[in-house]
Amino acid sequence: MLRDKVKIIEINREEIEGVIALVGATNVGKSTLFNVLTRQNVKVSNWPGTTVSKHEGLLEIDGEKYLFIDLPGIHGYYGLTLDESISKNYLLEGSYDLVIVIGDYSDLVRSLYTVILVSETFLKNLIVINKSDLIDQKSSQEFDELISKRLGVESISISAIKENNIDHLIKRIKTLIKNKYSAHEIYVNYGDLEKYIQNIIEVLSKYSFDRSKISLRGLAVNFLAEDPDIESFIAKTVSKEDHRKLLEIRLTAKKELNRDLTEIIISSRYAFIE
Repeated sequence: MLRDKVKIIEINREEIEGVIALVGATNVGKSTLFNVLTRQNVKVSNWPGTTVSKHEGLLEIDGEKYLFIDLPGIHGYYGLTLDESISKNYLLEGSYDLVIVIGDYSDLVRSLYTVILVSETFLKNLIVINKSDLIDQKSSQEFDELISKRLGVESISISAIKENNIDHLIKRIKTLIKNKYSAHEIYVNYGDLEKYIQNIIEVLSKYSFDRSKISLRGLAVNFLAEDPDIESFIAKTVSKEDHRKLLEIRLTAKKELNRDLTEIIISSRYAFIE
């Protein structure tokens, strides 16, 4: 088995083949998967300027070294907690090669919402659905095919606690990193918001965002939702004049639609899942 070839060594960033961030809502088994991949041989520190623990673990396979970072759990993804802000800001500005976005079969709708939240904005992602031991293998394979087709992002079902399909996951991580993988952008139809999204994209497209890592459409949607971390990230990048234009677009949307923009976005995402 591939796991038999795995050994854990000390972290030396200069020798690392790739950096993989693990992200997901609480209780999806994210940290369990991290421990399975790293065998709990980790470096623990704090995220800069906080008391929130930062866990990094190194996995070596056939002489190639991969660093896994267990990002803090996310909930609503609109910066309401320090954990969410840390995770989001790392995905916006951190250095990584792949993001593993984790959901689970025990609470599929909730976890798929989180998958869409992350995958809509960040493109270097691989979807992993945990707790596959709760359903039969055929159903999990069919679900992976459905998710991959619907979202345009590869999906792999695993059971972290039983270590089912972990070998396959490791192989795919290696392949995707070597191929400098970026997923397709997820397209959720936001109905009446679409013209405002396009107006924001037109402004953002003048700037040098890393398009292999970040979706301008995702930034635009989350700007309309008044995500504080996305708004801060955009404000640091665009000119003051263009930032004012973006604020005007959002204000116009609120006035013309006379609805809470965040509610439109959330309901559209749930409709997409269903």
